[in-house]
Amino acid sequence: MAEIQIDREPTILIVDDDAGAIQVLGRMLAGFGRLRFATRGEDALSLSRQAVPDLVLLDEGMPGLSGFDVCRAMKADPTLAHVPVIFITSFNHPDFEAQALRLGAVDFITKPCVADVLQARVRRALRGQPHADAALRAQREQWQPLDDSRVADIVAAAADAVVSLDAAGRIVLINAAACRLLGVSPGQALGAPARQRLPFLDTLLVRAATDPATLDRETWTLARADGRACAVEASLSCLGEGTDQITTLMLRDVTQRLRLTLAHADAPGQHPPELRT
Repeated sequence: MAEIQIDREPTILIVDDDAGAIQVLGRMLAGFGRLRFATRGEDALSLSRQAVPDLVLLDEGMPGLSGFDVCRAMKADPTLAHVPVIFITSFNHPDFEAQALRLGAVDFITKPCVADVLQARVRRALRGQPHADAALRAQREQWQPLDDSRVADIVAAAADAVVSLDAAGRIVLINAAACRLLGVSPGQALGAPARQRLPFLDTLLVRAATDPATLDRETWTLARADGRACAVEASLSCLGEGTDQITTLMLRDVTQRLRLTLAHADAPGQHPPELRT
């Protein structure tokens, strides 16, 4: 078995209401790290919040909270949103798989599992975790000396939209205000390329690097998922270098203010502000 490249022993949480299925998966993954188990969705969330796992293998059809419910809750929790989720289920309909991926799962495996396939998929998911962990460490540096729970509370409650991207341009954090602004759920946004949601991102990054003073004077057009457009002001900060870099954007919806400004600009001798895309 190939060595898993991770600085510490990874923790894998296996969630299935069938104890026999848990035993089978446990045998297949012996030697992959520390294995934890839960037979209920509620227990899976509790265990994850007590000690954040490196990977969750998740059954969908469970009593109480379903696998979809668990995945949705994880992706909405800033402390768990980065954890990769692989669905392992007997449901193999394409719509079912598509729903799992829309919620933020990184993979989908149908039962009965083939050991070689499962091990390969788990290795791939775990290989991405060192970068995700480094990204989260860089992000936390922005908020020290506050503890993680206070950071999560502050970001979640912020009136302005907050979106953090990893070095590859994927969304690794998004707060409620940003979800409302973009018209997406956390599950739809987390892990997705930011440029899908923020088409002006490249221009914004160049402008921040070459002429940051102009950012305070510019307004950008943002297309929501429902097709409506809004105007935003943007600021950003970058921490870390190379693959560890985290870029955090603060977006403020100024659509209403711009409408009032444009109405005023209709008066003789006035000029409307420039709106960038």
